[in-house]
Amino acid sequence: TRRSSDLEQIHHCYFGRWYASVEQVDLLKEPAYQSIGDIHAQLHQQVRLLVEKIQQDKPLSIEDYNHFTEINKSFRQAVSDLKGTIKHDLKLIATLMGKVFENAEEGVIITDKRANILNVNPAFCRVTGYSRDEVLGQNPRILHSGRQDKAFYDNLWHQLLHNNRWEGEIWNRRKDGKIYPEWLSITAVVDDGGEVT
Repeated sequence: TRRSSDLEQIHHCYFGRWYASVEQVDLLKEPAYQSIGDIHAQLHQQVRLLVEKIQQDKPLSIEDYNHFTEINKSFRQAVSDLKGTIKHDLKLIATLMGKVFENAEEGVIITDKRANILNVNPAFCRVTGYSRDEVLGQNPRILHSGRQDKAFYDNLWHQLLHNNRWEGEIWNRRKDGKIYPEWLSITAVVDDGGEVT
């Protein structure tokens, strides 16, 4: 049980904090997103009523319990609907992923399977000194410093081809010629058939 002064804290759940923090306009407009707000508020209201009854040593009726259970089921269904909407709405996924890509603190390069650069984020440009237009269509080897030998790259490619991932420290060269160390993670994205995309 909780003291009466703690009742207001019940509303501050993890979901409520996430729900209130969403800023993506496309997501805010989604009917599945909007419907959750009312159901979420009803769920908290019912919880408050149940807690108050318990604190006042009043018995909980089967109706109280059933009402709470129904709202809880509705809430779970609404969350499931929202997940389904996000999962199948490619435009919304692209928008959300674009926000992550643009605002990442780490430099990010996206290449095709032949390692031609398709896109870079603003952090990449800040770190390397290259603009996006200067690197599109180029190979990431434009950053090579010459400090790593052939055995280093053979191992890198071996790991990438067998595990679809490589991670480690590497020395690269900025546009102005300065050499710098960085922690690099490379991930190969594969399709359902295991082919690199």
